[in-house]
Amino acid sequence: MEWTKGRKVMAVICGIAIMFILYGIVHFIIMNSQYNKVIEVIKQGDYTRAEEMLIDMNVKHKDDNLERSEFGRCSMLLYECEDVDNLKHYFANSAALYIYITAMEYYNNNQFELANDRINLVPENYRGALCEEIKTSKQEINQRYEEYKKELEKAKEEYLRTLPERMAKKAAEEKQKLEEKRASYADKLPYQGMSELYIEYTQLGKPDKYQRIKKDSASDKERYDIYDTFYWYNQGYVVFCLNGTVNSVSKESPETMEENYSGYRIKEFDSKVINSDVFSSDGRLKEKNSTRSSSGSSHSKRLYGYSHGDSNHSSDSYNVHDYDDPEDFYYDNEDDFDGIDDAETYFYDHND
Repeated sequence: MEWTKGRKVMAVICGIAIMFILYGIVHFIIMNSQYNKVIEVIKQGDYTRAEEMLIDMNVKHKDDNLERSEFGRCSMLLYECEDVDNLKHYFANSAALYIYITAMEYYNNNQFELANDRINLVPENYRGALCEEIKTSKQEINQRYEEYKKELEKAKEEYLRTLPERMAKKAAEEKQKLEEKRASYADKLPYQGMSELYIEYTQLGKPDKYQRIKKDSASDKERYDIYDTFYWYNQGYVVFCLNGTVNSVSKESPETMEENYSGYRIKEFDSKVINSDVFSSDGRLKEKNSTRSSSGSSHSKRLYGYSHGDSNHSSDSYNVHDYDDPEDFYYDNEDDFDGIDDAETYFYDHND
């Protein structure tokens, strides 16, 4: 028979078609063999190895972590979403097996809620090789999850029941630690670097007086630096602190103490002046200690709220008696005075 050009072309096409068919058959045989091996490993309970084998057979590039993650994501979306036309489909029931494998991994790790959510993604109409195993596992996981919820509720009730006792115990422990910490300073003099919190528990005892000055921080425009100075007149000690930490300690003579460390800005010491705001950068925020008016100026919280009608007070356009402290008055009207000394002079001139 003479081979015409048309017959030759047809023969080539048929040959290519046969090759594709053979390739498809061989590919299916290989994939089916790998799939059956995965099923056997699952039946053995080696879910970690089964997951690796299942992913390996369904991705083109085994070392591509992104592609491997995509297999897991798409496997779940196949059963989570109603519209799956645009999702990639994998060999046989690979997606269902992945869901089952990961559900069992969660279950074995006592992550019962995750296991319950995952196993229930496997469709009821699944009729694959692991149909009975999946059905049994689903019942077991669902039952264990219900028990787990009851256990959680019971644990929550027990937690709330014992909470007051545990809080009291913790408070007592913290109080004891604080007392022990305070006691550790009893035989010590104040020293550079120690916390201002323990200044009254040192060998010197409670300070007689203290002075506090707030200044704009050189390194942070949004915060104040707080300078505290503590005085022990009989012992002749002066301790300077910056933002809650002892900065320097000096020993002075009684004459020097009386001559240089007295005046209206030096007040009787009160333990309450040492609080968390001194140590906290947030506590030293300018906005924390003031509220903005509509004009943009900063106003400190006023402590009294009355003014007097005598001539001296009637000339006071600032209502200085609304303030308890000259520093508060100064920082409220900072732009109107040359400095804190100028504001203090005004404060005391109008507080006669």
